[in-house]
Amino acid sequence: MYYPQDTVRMWLAAAPVHVKPIDEEIAILSRTLKFIHDDPANRFIAATAFQCNAALATVDAKLQGLPWLRTIA
Repeated sequence: MYYPQDTVRMWLAAAPVHVKPIDEEIAILSRTLKFIHDDPANRFIAATAFQCNAALATVDAKLQGLPWLRTIA
C-alpha cells in the first residue's frame, strides 16, 4: 500500500527536479506581485518561478496572462 507521501517521493527520486521550498521572499512576492486573481496556490507557484527567474510550464490562462511571468504552454 502506497501513501501519498511515498508516491511523491518516488516521483521526485525518478525525475531530475529540484524542490524549492516556500521561503519568506516567495511568500512576500505572492502577495506583492500584480495578479489578476486571488488563487493562493497559483500565487505561490508563479512567485516561485519569478524568484528563480524560471519559465513556468502551464496552460492556465490566468498565469499565462501575467506580463511579469515567463510561461511555456
